[in-house]
Amino acid sequence: MLRPSLSMLDEIDSGLDVDAMHIVANAINNLRAETGMSLMIVSHYDRFFELIEPQYTHVLVDGKVVLEGDGQLARKIDTEGYDWIYAEYGIEAPHEKKVARRPANTIGSCAVRTAAEAEAKK
Repeated sequence: MLRPSLSMLDEIDSGLDVDAMHIVANAINNLRAETGMSLMIVSHYDRFFELIEPQYTHVLVDGKVVLEGDGQLARKIDTEGYDWIYAEYGIEAPHEKKVARRPANTIGSCAVRTAAEAEAKK
């Protein structure tokens, strides 16, 4: 079995009930204690962060780390949201950005759709 030094768990708590969340958190805590493995855990639930007690917190906006801290940062974000980060660090909130949509690219075309569109134009 592989023994990685780093594992990424992306929303491993998604869809879990309270009991299952405790089981997963305990497994993560035991794994970290037994192996010393580094874990990058993506979650949106403060309850999960309370169970795993993060050592570091990183805030990403548009794929870039804009703020780093310890577990207290995760708790502050849970209570105050992200607006204070945008204001304090002069970051434009992702939902406020105007994103230019590129036209969809296609490879080839569907013969059935093409025939139906041609028929509809008659």
